[in-house]
Amino acid sequence: MVDHIEEEDLVDVIPGIGPIRAQQLDKAGVYTLGDLLSANLETLAEKTDLAESTLQRWINLAIFYKGGERTDVIEGISQATVEKLVEADVYTVDDLRSACPRELADQTDLHEDTLKMWVGDAVRRDDTRVTEIPKIGTERAKELAKIGILTVNDLTESDPDDVAKQTDIGRRFLQERIEYVRTNHS
Repeated sequence: MVDHIEEEDLVDVIPGIGPIRAQQLDKAGVYTLGDLLSANLETLAEKTDLAESTLQRWINLAIFYKGGERTDVIEGISQATVEKLVEADVYTVDDLRSACPRELADQTDLHEDTLKMWVGDAVRRDDTRVTEIPKIGTERAKELAKIGILTVNDLTESDPDDVAKQTDIGRRFLQERIEYVRTNHS
């Protein structure tokens, strides 16, 4: 599963774009996600013989993965649900946090009570980036990102011993940062 993408990543990082589809996009001059995100949908569909709906889905997924914390970090949200949420313009936890469950239920085939639960979970989730924690810095944040720790919430839910084994960051430092967050972060 894709964790996070950048505009310079090749288009085949998007689920559903394999070698054949990537080649079709290449022939139309679309090599990177930046190219895909800035392409004219109608023109691209004509050049590639791909359906506009398929291209739009890929663009939505690119926006989704490029953005903030994915909605599938919320318990119970599967990849299929992610795609339904993306079609309703809910790409990130932040989008879900501000969504109206009733309106979202009307736009998708998802049950309103389930959506209420997910919106509540999103409200309680702290998706502040770890780079905002004092003393973490860019290099440590990159190390943490390699193992899927992007947010304050990810860090506080992690086991410092496991994180220390998977990175070059010391266990004691991690414990201190987690304690700092639990004490000082709202």
